[in-house]
Amino acid sequence: MKKSNVIGMTVGIVLAIVAVSLIGWYAVQPVPTLIQGEVEVKSLKISSKLAGRIERLDVREGQSVKKGELLFVLATPEAQAKLRQAEAARNAAGAQSKKAARGARQGEIEGARNLWQKAEAGLELARKSYERIRNLYDSGVVPA
Repeated sequence: MKKSNVIGMTVGIVLAIVAVSLIGWYAVQPVPTLIQGEVEVKSLKISSKLAGRIERLDVREGQSVKKGELLFVLATPEAQAKLRQAEAARNAAGAQSKKAARGARQGEIEGARNLWQKAEAGLELARKSYERIRNLYDSGVVPA
């Protein structure tokens, strides 16, 4: 036999073996069983990350739902109160920031000036009293 005939026959046998193997492998594979039906439950438990009461129900009994679909809306008074409290704190901080940026008001400046003048007058009175007592002490009128 010729060399080309031997190669052709070998390739043919290999292809036949591969074809028979593939057909056998697909024939042995189990066919997935599809089951169709309906499930009925007595109760269903759904939970959320926040505690609250159901305010609005967006689905009805027997309705098909998809992942991520809105089922109900919760009323959470505690969370709403915390939100309002945080917004009030933010507004107060903004007001303080504006006050600091605007600077002191005229009334605050006058109050500080009056306090300073009062302190100056007190210092002057203390100096005069000290001088008077020292002069009396130096004169020997007041004992040590």
